[in-house]
Amino acid sequence: MEIATKVGAAEIVGRVVDDLKDEAEQYRKMVMETIDKIMSSLGASDVDSRLEEQLIDGILYAFQEQTTEVQMYFQTLLCNNLACISRSVLVCSLEPMNNVRHG
Repeated sequence: MEIATKVGAAEIVGRVVDDLKDEAEQYRKMVMETIDKIMSSLGASDVDSRLEEQLIDGILYAFQEQTTEVQMYFQTLLCNNLACISRSVLVCSLEPMNNVRHG
């Protein structure tokens, strides 16, 4: 967190965002928790549109691959920390995934 405070949220998030598509569920969750802590503390004001797209893409991928419990965490992160993104876009993107059965 100290490094993110010094160099900015976007710099650190930009370095880990691609790891949201890693094969290991626990690692994806750890990356998401890291992004959550950074965004909760520092906000998303320095996140540009390209990084915003990468975040949405990575979070939606991770969301689809996770268990139901973790999906709720991801959905909360999207709604709370990425408020700069249109909520209607997120609802439209997430709604079809809520109906997917994981087995």
